[in-house]
This record gives sequence, structure tokens and C-alpha cells, in this order.
Amino acid sequence: MPWAEADFQATASSNGVIGQSKQLSSPLSGILKKYKLKTTSGCQSRIHPPNLLVTRVSDPSDRVEINLNIADCTDYEQDITPPFHVQCGQAYQITLTSKEFGSSEPVSGSAGVYYTLWFEL
Repeated sequence: MPWAEADFQATASSNGVIGQSKQLSSPLSGILKKYKLKTTSGCQSRIHPPNLLVTRVSDPSDRVEINLNIADCTDYEQDITPPFHVQCGQAYQITLTSKEFGSSEPVSGSAGVYYTLWFEL
């Protein structure tokens, strides 16, 4: 089930870095299981090292950080290991950054984080 899933558009900085950040509230308790990422512009067979960071706003030490390497315009889907627990009603900051783009290059793509439900008794 998607928790956060969206297309994105960004413009790389002068040193070729893009960044997107969004704060979400978790409507239910769950376990983040996997993520997907793909760029859909600038298909030049380059490799980019994205960083995905999910942080609980009320406790910044409760976080998961994922570093990877993906090729331009290639679908990338991976399990989050170990799975990360999100708590009902808590706010989380989701930040995606990547580099190795051209200076001021427009970058588009899609990204998603998916979870399964769990219940607290």
C-alpha cells in the first residue's frame, strides 16, 4: 500500500544536486517495506547516488536512511532493510536528494514509499 507516491520535478543546483522534501502524517501504524524510484528525463546512461531519508519529526533519532546508485531512466525498486516502523498520528519528514546531474538541469521522475499495516494492542 503506498504511503507516499508522487511524480516530481526539480531543477539541479549549479553543482548538479536535486532535492525534494515533504512532511507527512502517518494515518495508521505500519511498517515501511519498500521504495521505488525512477528518473524520466535526461536519459544519458549516467549513474546517480540518491539518498532517501525518513525521519520522525518528534524524535529525529528515529529514522531510516537509504543510499543507493541508480541509472538514468531505470525503474528501481528495493526492500527497506530492516523494515522501518511508522506510528499512527506521527509526522515524518521524507527527504530525497541526488547528485551527478548537469548544472541547472531540469529533472523529472517518480518516487514512492510503501508500507504494510500493523496493529498495537
